[in-house]
Amino acid sequence: MVRKQWLWLFVWIFIFFSIFCVWNKSKEFYLRKNRVLNIDKNISNTKALKTKAIEDMHIKILKNPNSLILSGVVINRAVKDEILESYKSIFGEVNASKLLINKNTKDDLFGVDLLTNLAEDFKYFENASLIYSKDLIEINATTSNSVAKASILRKIDILKDQDVKVKQNIILKQATENLKSDDLEQNSTNPKESDENLSKQNITTNLSDSNIDANISAKSNDTNSSNDNNISVNKQIQDKLDSLLKDKKVRFLYASDKLTKKSRKILDQVAKILKENNCTVEIGGHTDSDGTRKRNLNLSKRRAKSVKQYLIKKGISKERLKAIGYADEYPLVKNDSLKNKEINRRVEFKVIGEKK
Repeated sequence: MVRKQWLWLFVWIFIFFSIFCVWNKSKEFYLRKNRVLNIDKNISNTKALKTKAIEDMHIKILKNPNSLILSGVVINRAVKDEILESYKSIFGEVNASKLLINKNTKDDLFGVDLLTNLAEDFKYFENASLIYSKDLIEINATTSNSVAKASILRKIDILKDQDVKVKQNIILKQATENLKSDDLEQNSTNPKESDENLSKQNITTNLSDSNIDANISAKSNDTNSSNDNNISVNKQIQDKLDSLLKDKKVRFLYASDKLTKKSRKILDQVAKILKENNCTVEIGGHTDSDGTRKRNLNLSKRRAKSVKQYLIKKGISKERLKAIGYADEYPLVKNDSLKNKEINRRVEFKVIGEKK
């Protein structure tokens, strides 16, 4: 009897021990499973953060006769203020409540330059919308001014040269009333004709500037006949450069220091003149008044240096070339219209002395 009792005791102990082992293993399994799920969740959150970190800047601008609305995402307050300032200076009140700041957004210097430079064009649109993203720029607008349309179409052509995807629908309406602005030509319905007029006005002013420079130099060197001869030779070289650029203009890709294909061909002819003549030349980069002073100065310097580097590649000694960026310090005309700003955006060549 006693043996049976002991036997049953051992049986119950074995059963309880087995149950305990099973329970313990189950608990371990449950904890492991939860840990794996938490790890997977953390990995998913990390991937989401990484995806957010590579977000591109995107902006949408809507304009109607009564308001201008900006929305989208930019990297920081400085970029937002720069874009807003360019539009506020023209339109006054701007609704930017939906223009958000996200530090995980990529910085986009090209986009900021483009948006600030298009502010002037929006002034002449009755209704317009612009959507900017890294992959696509879409512009839809209606205007009754042919100069404004020609200006934006030229900028779009430059963007296409940079392999930027652009969709545009610019509708030119017949004006029902005269524009109050005195700074736009109402009879300029042909963009090509407008370009020719711009070039002629630009070159005429450049020629007068160069003649003044030559006359001042001549007066200061009346006592030295050899210097007089040098001035005469320099003026002849200057006249050759001015004649070459009479109906041509050195242009760059939009908001960039990269030369267009046509500009490289023009500089090939400039290089030919310099090879045939013994002189040093100043290359002056000039911008209009759009954008900040710092940005314009930087852009004008880079463009002047880009021209210098191209001429060096064509065999002109670097000692003969001096590149200077003037930003908007020396406008040929007032920066009060699209036409005048086109004139002020330029690269000038000035003969400043003998070959060193």
